[in-house]
Amino acid sequence: MPKVVSAETIYPSKLTREARQNLSENLYKVHKQIFTGLNEKEFDHYVVNSPADVSKIFIYRNKRKKEIIGYFAVHRFEKFINDKTLVIFRAEAGLLPEYRHKNANISFWFKEAIKFKILHPNKEVYYLVSPINPSVYARLAKYIYKVYPKYDCIIPSQIEKLMMQLADEFGLEMVDKDKPFVRKVGWLTQATEKEKVFWQSSDNLHIRFYID
Repeated sequence: MPKVVSAETIYPSKLTREARQNLSENLYKVHKQIFTGLNEKEFDHYVVNSPADVSKIFIYRNKRKKEIIGYFAVHRFEKFINDKTLVIFRAEAGLLPEYRHKNANISFWFKEAIKFKILHPNKEVYYLVSPINPSVYARLAKYIYKVYPKYDCIIPSQIEKLMMQLADEFGLEMVDKDKPFVRKVGWLTQATEKEKVFWQSSDNLHIRFYID
C-alpha cells in the first residue's frame, strides 16, 4: 500500500524567484495528472505566486522515492468588506489518485486557520471554498461546524450576502443566475471511473446535495 510522507512545508515568499519558478514547474507536473482546466501560468498564480498576504505550501512525497505526489497550498487574505477587515482563508490541493484516502494530512488547511484564530481572537475568520468534486464538499460539510450551503440548513441573509460579495471579490464567475452558489473556477478533477460510480450511486446526503 503506498504511503505518503509529509516531507516539507514551504513559504513561497521566502524563496528566490528562480526557486519559486522551479517549485511551480514541479508542482504543475503533478497537478496535470490530477486536474484539467488550468494552464501553467494560471496554476502558478493560484498556488505559488498567489496575491495572498501569506501563502504556505505543504508538499507530499512518496515514501520510497521521495517523489512529489501532491500538494496543499493555504492562502490567507485580508479583505476590507462592509466597513471591516475580514480574514479569508483559501486553499488548493491535489493528490495523485493512488494516494488518495491514505495518510495525507488534509487537515493542514483547517489547522492553519484555527491557529490564526486562536492568536487573533477578535478577527473575523472565514473559509471561502470552491469544492471541485463531491467528496471534497462532503468532507468539509461533515467536519466543519458551520458550512453554507448545506442540505439541512437555511443560510442567514447576512451570510448569503457575504458569500456573494466574496465570490465576486475573488473573481468566481456565476454560471447560472438561478444557482448563484455554482461558480466557475476552471479546475476539473480527472476522476477515475470508480470515483464517478461511487459519487453517482452514493446515498451520502452531502454528496447528493452537491450533485443535485
